[in-house]
Amino acid sequence: MRAKQITILTLVASLLASCGAVDRLRPKKGLYFDGHQFRARAQQVGEEREDFAVTVARASQSAEGAREAGRHAAVTYCIEQFGRSEIDWATGQGPDDEGLASRIVDDKLTFTGRCKGWS
Repeated sequence: MRAKQITILTLVASLLASCGAVDRLRPKKGLYFDGHQFRARAQQVGEEREDFAVTVARASQSAEGAREAGRHAAVTYCIEQFGRSEIDWATGQGPDDEGLASRIVDDKLTFTGRCKGWS
């Protein structure tokens, strides 16, 4: 009977340990766009919450992927702040504007915009 209990405890311990190993295999930060992992961060710019800037790191991996990572971060920011995903991008500073690749500076891409709030 004692050997059976030790075997069961060993199996339970092994299962718990393997769960931790599987968790370590998952990527910790960033999302994948166009086959590449990006870290994008949106934050308030100025006095009003509506105004924000998004910075996408490692943008030179893929301009298209960086564009979508930035758009995703901006939409997430606006939803968290106002419950809506609508954005007015600053002229020439949005993800759909021309010359995206030329706006990558120091391997970062920046977008600026304004969330459309409740007004």
